[in-house]
Amino acid sequence: MLLNTTQSRLSKLEKGSQALRDVVELRHIAAKLGIPPERLGVLPDRSGDARPHADTVSLDPGPARDSQERWRAVRAIWSLERLLRTAELSGHDPDRVLADAIAARDFTGAHSLAQVTYARITHALEGQLTPYLTSATDLIPRDAAPDYRAWLARRAEAADERRHELGTETAEQAPAWALDALGPVPKDVIERQEWEHRAGWAAAWRELAGHTDEHDPLGAAPPRGQVEKAALFRAAHEALRLLDAGHEEAGMTDGRLRMRVHALKQEEAWARRHVDEELAATHAAADRACADATVWAARAEAPDISDVDREQLRTAAAGAQRQAEELAQQVAALEEATWPAPGGSSRPPSPAISPTAPAPSCTPAASTPTTPATV
Repeated sequence: MLLNTTQSRLSKLEKGSQALRDVVELRHIAAKLGIPPERLGVLPDRSGDARPHADTVSLDPGPARDSQERWRAVRAIWSLERLLRTAELSGHDPDRVLADAIAARDFTGAHSLAQVTYARITHALEGQLTPYLTSATDLIPRDAAPDYRAWLARRAEAADERRHELGTETAEQAPAWALDALGPVPKDVIERQEWEHRAGWAAAWRELAGHTDEHDPLGAAPPRGQVEKAALFRAAHEALRLLDAGHEEAGMTDGRLRMRVHALKQEEAWARRHVDEELAATHAAADRACADATVWAARAEAPDISDVDREQLRTAAAGAQRQAEELAQQVAALEEATWPAPGGSSRPPSPAISPTAPAPSCTPAASTPTTPATV
């Protein structure tokens, strides 16, 4: 009995020690991320002998040798905050998302807790970070203070009223951008209300962004990092049922976007010059030069022209012949530029730049004058 009691006490002591270590670790992680520990489910350390961690991120200017590391750490925390805000606007609980990412496994060997946490969240919520708004009220943060929340609620209500007004005005004015995206304004009352609802989201975004183009409904998406504006742009985009081109890139991290740019530069360095139009124009010019050389050489042998005209025609025919030969060389060079060199890349040539016709050739003009027949 005594042995069992001792083992039970030791087990409880071990669990208590582990819990204490977990609390200390979570506080340490919160300090590293620059967030309140309450967001991770633990209370802050109120003890008088508590000292901040030496590697806690600070916005205060430090030594010059640490300035770049501090700035990178601050940028990583800002990126993490934007990601959590995006998760919130996408219907997730940001505190739960953050806690799950931190609890997934330890941070042994991590140089930046914020960057590692960011990567864990993006992997866990892949394809689930698309903001969805039904009204401006959805933009109010969940953890907003009560007084601040009341002010935000009034602002959101005013924004929704303005959106409805803009939808009605758009239906009355019927601008080109709205007609192109939504079609003509319906006469049916119910269908008109739906039309105004969709147009209102787009008109509200246009007013917010200062976009005035008569044919482009929304303009460019907001810069990366402006989470609330990106959510409003997305709502307007979906309201107009526009094609979802570019949305994949919009959800990528800065690192993945840089890798895409790097890959594009590599492709551009490998790709051969596009010569379709130039090749077709050179073919046409060579064909005309060949035709001119043939016609003028034949006309020079006609019996009913003077010697002066005959000499001029022969000179013109010789010039056209030289031009045709030069153009034939240009065609051959352009065709060579469209194909990989022997032993080079194994990639097949693009059909868009493949040769369209063989190099032109024409019969050389007569260089030895013939005596016209006597009639």
